[in-house]
Amino acid sequence: MRKLIVCGAGFVAALVLTVPGAFGGATQTPGVTARSITVGGLFPLTGPAATYAPIPLGMKAYFAYVNARRAARAEDPQRRRGVNGRQIVFKYYDHAYNPATAAQLARRLVEQDKVFATVGDLGTEPVLATRAYMNQQRVPQALVSTGATEFSTQYKEYPWTTGWQPDYIAEGRLYGLHVKANFNGKKIAIVYQNDAYGKDYLYGFLAALGKQYADANVVGTAKALGINPEQIYMNSVANVKPVMDGMVAALGAPYINGIITVTYGKDPQDPKWNNDPGMKLYRSIIAKYGGGANPNDPQVAYGVSKAWTFVQLLYRSGKTPTRAGLMNALTSMNYSQPLLLPGMVQKTSRTDRFILSQMQLQRFNGSTRLWVPFGQLIEARPR
Repeated sequence: MRKLIVCGAGFVAALVLTVPGAFGGATQTPGVTARSITVGGLFPLTGPAATYAPIPLGMKAYFAYVNARRAARAEDPQRRRGVNGRQIVFKYYDHAYNPATAAQLARRLVEQDKVFATVGDLGTEPVLATRAYMNQQRVPQALVSTGATEFSTQYKEYPWTTGWQPDYIAEGRLYGLHVKANFNGKKIAIVYQNDAYGKDYLYGFLAALGKQYADANVVGTAKALGINPEQIYMNSVANVKPVMDGMVAALGAPYINGIITVTYGKDPQDPKWNNDPGMKLYRSIIAKYGGGANPNDPQVAYGVSKAWTFVQLLYRSGKTPTRAGLMNALTSMNYSQPLLLPGMVQKTSRTDRFILSQMQLQRFNGSTRLWVPFGQLIEARPR
């Protein structure tokens, strides 16, 4: 019997501002001056997860674009450069995907660099290693670059930390639903990373299958055991170009042709977006401010997309941003942005911190090495 395999392979304010509510209290605002806002981030620029090093390059490019452009009148009636006339200073460091290093660098950003917030901190384990400290210091740890579910569910214990991308449980659920609908009764092999990251995928996948179905059909690992899977599912975090190129080289294009994963952003490698206004703007930003970054790299586009969202949050944080104002903006989102798939909405509330919950399935073409979306946009975590 042919089988399936599921892969799971960051001026002290002149006035003291009082803000009521969950993020209230009289505070001054580190990182904010009359002319600048300093934000930070922690990323694996080296080490085992260096594949994701292009993400802060995309973020840096977008911040440089915002610093140079004149704002739209809807954002700032005076059309000043930066965010309400303030330049964004982005300081980010390399934690090499080491949680202990991430913990040290988080202290550096808060205590030495005096950042207003961090944005896009990458990696489940590194963020878990820094989350308690950031919340003790009441420093926003915004839009972390991990879909681990606890960064959206544990907001009562850690109100200053928020996710952004679709969560891994919801993603795993989509794979389980697709298996039940298309491969009923087939045996399933699961390979997952034995930590919070991998277990979220496993939980969502098995939950969608249901206990009886999973107990009857889930088996061991794949090609090393001589399994020739009818269908492979790969998580979205691992579907980056270097990984796929490596899999083609190691396993051969026919073996991985047709792998299924999910997407939620426009792929700059896909020519169908060439005339899309958001993609055109993205390419012009990277050409002018990217410092040599590859505009066809989806990780660069991911960084620009996340930075775009963060800048919109800054505008919604008040004319003089406060940390409380940023968190209030983070918990009242209801808008899209140019690099998400058409129809997607970033939406939150005080009790719903899953900013992105819509996804679309896509297949890998082993010949072109491009992902091909199919089906409709799916609400993976029904609200």
